[in-house]
Amino acid sequence: CHYRKSEIVPLEPKRHQRIYVRISSEDDLKVKIVRTSTTSIEIPEHGIYIYPGIDAPCFITNVEGILQRFYDAARRIAILSQKKEERIASMLFLEKIDKLRNDPSPFTLILDDPAGLAKVIGSKKLKFILVEDVEGD
Repeated sequence: CHYRKSEIVPLEPKRHQRIYVRISSEDDLKVKIVRTSTTSIEIPEHGIYIYPGIDAPCFITNVEGILQRFYDAARRIAILSQKKEERIASMLFLEKIDKLRNDPSPFTLILDDPAGLAKVIGSKKLKFILVEDVEGD
């Protein structure tokens, strides 16, 4: 079977962090994102969310790669769904993701990581990034 799972485990505990990144240009789509197995990703302006599951993978990608993951998931739904309404909703979602990738109107990418390990790399290019320590979650 050759099943394998790699995970990032901190040697010392970190605080729950929420990172807000404002994406407003094509260059911003190239900023690297480190997502751990505990990180949720949100684009609230478009109602887009990824919540980590029990076997969520760690990955390093850029913002465009995250949009591609959303696109791939919606494409699978559009192809596999038995319900016409789900297929139509998926196709509309695919158009929305295409628009964000090709001509990004400003949107906010939120990384919420209880383990505090998610990162944004290359953030010097960004005009706006906010890192918040979350208390009591």
